[in-house]
Formats: sequence, structure tokens, C-alpha cells
Amino acid sequence: GCGFGVGMRPGQRVYSIDHLRGILAATIMVFHYIGWSFPGWMSPDGLLSVLGYYGVAAFFVISGISLTIAYDGRLTHWSEVLQFFNRRVFRIVPLYWATASAAIFLSGAEALGLTWKDLVANYSLSFSLGLGRSFVTGGWSIGNESFFYLLFPGLFWLICRSVRWALAVFAASAVLIVLWAFAVVPSGLNDSERWWHYISNWNQLHFFVAGLVMGRYIKPASLSRGVSYGVLALAMALLAAANVTTRGDLVEHWHRMFLSLATLLLVLSVYQINWQSSALFGRILAFLGLISYSLYLLHPVVRDAVTIVGTRIVISPMTVLIVSVILTVFSSWLSYKLIETPGINLGRLLERSLSRRAVTAV
Repeated sequence: GCGFGVGMRPGQRVYSIDHLRGILAATIMVFHYIGWSFPGWMSPDGLLSVLGYYGVAAFFVISGISLTIAYDGRLTHWSEVLQFFNRRVFRIVPLYWATASAAIFLSGAEALGLTWKDLVANYSLSFSLGLGRSFVTGGWSIGNESFFYLLFPGLFWLICRSVRWALAVFAASAVLIVLWAFAVVPSGLNDSERWWHYISNWNQLHFFVAGLVMGRYIKPASLSRGVSYGVLALAMALLAAANVTTRGDLVEHWHRMFLSLATLLLVLSVYQINWQSSALFGRILAFLGLISYSLYLLHPVVRDAVTIVGTRIVISPMTVLIVSVILTVFSSWLSYKLIETPGINLGRLLERSLSRRAVTAV
């Protein structure tokens, strides 16, 4: 563990990045819904397309920041490391299992082209180690996140050692993203083939590492509001400046460098602004942040269900889109209440039970 060097209380919540997480989840939902209902409406380099891709990268940065703050001064004993993994499993697995099961129910294992290996890989989340594929739309990022959790205790220890070690880890992960942008992906691949290189754990690791470094060494609101909003404006300008002919080009070569930088600046600026409000808009953002995990994972499943019903009663694509948005938000709230929260509580119950047994054994 490492002592927090930036003047925050361990575990202190930064509400602005929760809000950003919710905004990004909603943006990715809208990006998918428009793309699926109205192909050709969105420019491949439009801001919505860019955020549809780099919103997930921003999730990884936010995850790094959140974990570093939450575990400051902890992970000093193996029991705390095991506690970390227990909490992560019960945080992400119940909803992933539910989403995977819903996808199979709606589409059928045959339509999804599933093998027993795929089923085992998904229900064990071992696809995060390359031992299969996720058949949940957007599930690839849960695989990345699971992989980052496996690395977190070691990365956390290195980054906490000193600024020099933190910069060395940051630089090493930056080298990986440069290699993937310029050297690893063979030329001549179609977009589908390029996608499998893009979602590699190693190609996304830099964003998580950047979040760890930010969370460890940069205090929220250490920059003035004016500077923070200036950084936010610069980030949005860089994201909007993309100029490509296919979305696949967004994640390679110099576009990858500029848009990755813009993503880091976006999260950093919001982290620095640390805005919170009890007004209606603030409550909406807080609500979106609360249901963001469900919103991200469930929106393709909800849309599939609405589409199935829509083909039988013949409703317009716009109606499918609007109904899908409404039902996704409602389903995500139910999911948070009925799946996510009970899963978290079950993990804590197991944790307390194991702690009592350990004390009794001693």
C-alpha cells in the first residue's frame, strides 16, 4: 500500500468522474442505437463516433483513478489483496452473467455461433485472458477490465513507490499503445480483423495505467477552474478534429495518438473540475453514473428485445430507438437494484464470513 500524497482522504469520492462515467455510458448507448437503426447517419469521424470508440478508453482511465483512491494505504497484506479480488468479482460478474444469459435467450446459442469453449470462457470470464471470445456486445471491455484487475495490485505497488517508478510504468504502457498503433496490426486487414487487434488487453492498458498515475499523484481541484475548463475545451476540440474515412482509422497511427491524448485530457479535466450539484441536472448525472455499468452492458440486449417485438407489430426505426432508450434506462435502474447491489452485498457478506472464520481459527 502507499500513503496518499495529495491531501485526500482514503476512499474519498470524486463525483465528477462518476458523472462522466454516466455521460459516456449514455453516449455509447446513443452511438450504438443510432448506428443500428439508421446506418449512414453518423460520420465516421463525427464526435459521436469518436466518443463511441474512446468512451470505453475513458472508462479505463476513470477505473484507474477510482481504484487508486479507494485502495490508498491498503493492499499491504495478502488478505487485503484477496479482499480486493473478491469485491471485484462480485461487482462485475453477476451482471455479466445475467447479460450473457439474456443474449443467449434472445438470439440463441446457434445464432451466436457459440461453442462450449465460448460458454466456459464467458461464464468464467477467462476470455479476458484470450481463452475464448465474449459474445456480449461490449463485453470485450469487461475482459480488458478483468485483466487490469489482475495486474492492479502489482501496478499499484510500483506506481506508489515513487514518481520515477510511476513515470516508468506510464512510459512502458505508452510504448505498448504506440506499437499497436504503428507496428502490431498487419496491413491489409478489414475492419473486423483490425477490431480484434484493437481490443487487445495490451492496447488498452495505457489508459488504466494513466488513471492510476492521475489518482495517485494529482489531487482533484489542484488546477484552477479556468485552467480545468481550458483543458476540457482542448480535449473536446481534439476529439472533434478527427478526420478519417472509416471508423477503423480512428484507432490507428497518428489518429490513435491524438485521440488517446484527448481522452486522457478529457478525464483529467473533469477530475480536476470535481463538479457536483444537488440541482436537477446534477441529480440526473448522478443517476446516470449510478446505473452506468448496467446501462453499458444491457443496452444491446434491450435493443434486441425491442427489435424482436418491433418486427412483429411493425414499428418504425425511430420508435424502436426511442422505446429502447426509455426501456434501457428503466432496465438499468432495476438491474442496479436487483443484480448489482445484491451482488455487492453478497461479496461483502462472504468477506465478513471469511474474516470471522480466520479469527476463530487463530
